[in-house]
Amino acid sequence: MLQKIKTKLRENIELFDFIRVLLAPVFYLQWGCNEIQAIGRKCSIGGEKYRWIKGIKDSHRGERCFVIATGPSLTEKDLNLVEKEYTVSMNSCFFAFQNTGWRPDIYAIQDEYVYKAMKSDISSGVLDGIGLCIASGELIKKLRLPPMFLPYPLNHMDRKTKQGLEGGRMKYSLDCYEDIYDNGSVIFTLLQIIVYMGFEEIYLLGCDCDYTQSKKHFVDYGHDDPYVNQVMVRIEKAHKKFLEFAACKGVKVVNCTRGGKLEVYPRMPLETVIGKPDILGEEKSG
Repeated sequence: MLQKIKTKLRENIELFDFIRVLLAPVFYLQWGCNEIQAIGRKCSIGGEKYRWIKGIKDSHRGERCFVIATGPSLTEKDLNLVEKEYTVSMNSCFFAFQNTGWRPDIYAIQDEYVYKAMKSDISSGVLDGIGLCIASGELIKKLRLPPMFLPYPLNHMDRKTKQGLEGGRMKYSLDCYEDIYDNGSVIFTLLQIIVYMGFEEIYLLGCDCDYTQSKKHFVDYGHDDPYVNQVMVRIEKAHKKFLEFAACKGVKVVNCTRGGKLEVYPRMPLETVIGKPDILGEEKSG
């Protein structure tokens, strides 16, 4: 019901903006609480539930990592190619498990409505065997996620108070134990964590960023973001900001997605990165 109300409000931009102004004091109060908590963690006060994050800092210094998004271009053959690589993924990726031996090393989820759409699948144990399952601390607390999920400190109020709808003041975290900034998608959370872990090469796969297609995900799981057309500009800007952040950290980012509209990063075929021949091309010619 709440989501339907939000969707209707978004359809009336003037009314939506008016309500945002009315709620601004509440947003800034929550933002202030987030900032105080982050300062506390920086001073080693509180934050015990997030201490696991300190253990992964620089744990993969100089290595490469594949970020497996769930865009419609993603295929099970792609997943077989990265089966032996270090991979992180999100949301509906587990629907591919029954047809591939690939499993991500890290699985993340932070959207309330996405989790509700897949709650029964997650509760059935489909994520068993994954090395690390993580979710925002707020989501874990609000929806009582299974104990396999470790929390991370997602600062989503910074986006609501400082960025606005166009994402003007996006930030990326230098210390994921203190704060992780919500830039509109769980993929940006994972990118911050990857850099924190010390990876120096990041390869994106299934990151289409094309919301004009009727098919939004490689497997339909019954939930489409009702705001997706309004955040396309913000998502692209978030990728541009991350490219700048990664460059400052000496991290290389390459897009291996087959097609799609994400042109922020240089592109490279997945087969070239993996060092294998064009398997799909060979099959077509055979």
